[in-house]
Order: sequence, then C-alpha cells, then structure tokens
Amino acid sequence: MAAALLLTACGGRDATGECRGKHLGVSVNWPIDGEASVFVDLNIGDTVFLTYLPRGHAGLKTFGAEINLLDGESSTSRTVALINRELRLEPEDNPLVVNWEGTRDTASESGKGFHAETGVPARGSVTIDVVDDEHAAGRFVYHYENGDELTCTFDAPTPEAAEGIWGGGGDGDDDDD
Repeated sequence: MAAALLLTACGGRDATGECRGKHLGVSVNWPIDGEASVFVDLNIGDTVFLTYLPRGHAGLKTFGAEINLLDGESSTSRTVALINRELRLEPEDNPLVVNWEGTRDTASESGKGFHAETGVPARGSVTIDVVDDEHAAGRFVYHYENGDELTCTFDAPTPEAAEGIWGGGGDGDDDDD
C-alpha cells in the first residue's frame, strides 16, 4: 500500500496492456513490457514504442510495434486498417497513423518487420482511443492466414509521466542493485 501511494505521489507510471489470442496456433497471453513501452513526441511527429514479452513462444524474446502518428491530441477513437506488403504492414491512407513497423527479437536476430518463422500477419488494424500530453492508448489486431488472431492493448505514458528508464518519475536506474 505504501509503495502504491509513493508511485501515485510521484506521478510516474509504467505502460499497461497485453497481447491475447492465437499466434502460430497457440493460445497466448503476453504482458506488455511496462518500462520499455512509451509514447514519445519527436520533431517529426509522435511515436508509440510498444514491447510485449512472449517469454520464448515461437523463439521470440520480445514482440512489438512502433506506431508513428501525426502531431495532435485526440480523444476520439479512430481505427486504421493495416495492409500486408510482404514482410511489413502499412497503414491505409489516413490522417492519423503515418507509419507502422512490427518489431521482434529472437535468439538469432532482432529488428523491424516480421519474420516468416515468427508469423507474418495477413492484415491488421490499429485503434487509437486517446492521444494527449500524458499517454497514448488503444489496441492493434493482427489477422493471420491460418485464422489466428492476436489483439494487443496498450496505454503508453509519455516520458514525463513514465517511471524508470525514460527519465520520468523514476531515478533512471532500472537494475535491481
């Protein structure tokens, strides 16, 4: 209880969310990496960095997305289709999501895009529920050729509202010593 009050008093918080559904024929429930997921205002627009922890499923260490948004706050929920272009998804033409990049980290490689062995979505969508000066929240859904569907939710704080490594309310020391 004291720790919860201290975090509330400091104003810092981690990202929340999860990925649920089926991936490569297996039911999954992957938590978001609360410290590594954040909403950042960059000079070229806003970016939501999302990382989920599949804990070794399909050889994945991490799984996520980088969503580039146009500047501007919104409290109106908007959904954008994600169209398959080989090993990447691209957002349909719209005034909100200007770029989408899947991310992954396996034992042998890491980077942007999808890898055939870890699953390439046939199509998808992203819904942005809120974008403001404290956080971005919403969900994305991947649909796979084999019928699997994976829904990932997120509520990612800005660095100013975040804990730990992003320089918000935490001390910047994310180790356990």
